[in-house]
Parts: sequence; C-alpha cells; structure tokens
Amino acid sequence: MDFMNVEGRTDIVRDKNSGAIISINSTEANYARERKYRQQLEQQEQRELKSDVDQLKNDMSAIKDLLTKLVEK
Repeated sequence: MDFMNVEGRTDIVRDKNSGAIISINSTEANYARERKYRQQLEQQEQRELKSDVDQLKNDMSAIKDLLTKLVEK
C-alpha cells in the first residue's frame, strides 16, 4: 500500500490508490473498539432486563388470575 500524509494531521494518512483516509493512531482505534464492546454489553444487559420485566409482568398476571379464581370460590 502506498500512503501519503494528510496536511496538518499526524494521526491519519491517505491511500494513494483508493483515496481512502486511514487512521494510523492505534491507541484511538483500541479505545473505539473498547467503547463499542462496552456499548454492546450495555445493550445486551438492557435487553435482558426488559425480558426479565416482561416475564415478571406475565407472572404477576398469572398470580392475579389465580387469586381472582380463589376469591370467586
């Protein structure tokens, strides 16, 4: 690959063949990967919490129905 420096920037270069801008700052790339991983974990936790709450709602509804049947007897 053949790169050229981007004027005024030391953290990126331009690929001469494709014209693409490429980050050469590996520390920042690692931080970005870590942020993405943490965000995915947080989203997974939120989905699990929502699932738990939905299950609790269903359980409460079933308990309410059973109590209503007991009171009717």
